[in-house]
Amino acid sequence: MIRKDIIDLFRVPAGETIVRQGDFGASIYFLLHGSAVLRLRRFDGHEMVLGVLGPGTTFGELGLAGDRPRAATVTANADCELLEVARDA
Repeated sequence: MIRKDIIDLFRVPAGETIVRQGDFGASIYFLLHGSAVLRLRRFDGHEMVLGVLGPGTTFGELGLAGDRPRAATVTANADCELLEVARDA
């Protein structure tokens, strides 16, 4: 049985932040369409681009493991369609 209360399909316009490093989250994201940039802010304040995510990519899995902050920032590089699956409360 699919739990619709923990699944959300949504769109994000290019340039919008999907998850922010340091924020707490309790869900995983599946990138269905579009692309997103994965960035890490280092301790010295500089930002590193870790990669570009494309369709079929998942991110945010640490949020499913418990109350952990996001390890990186993910920003839509193009209009995106995502599936979000939240941790069961």
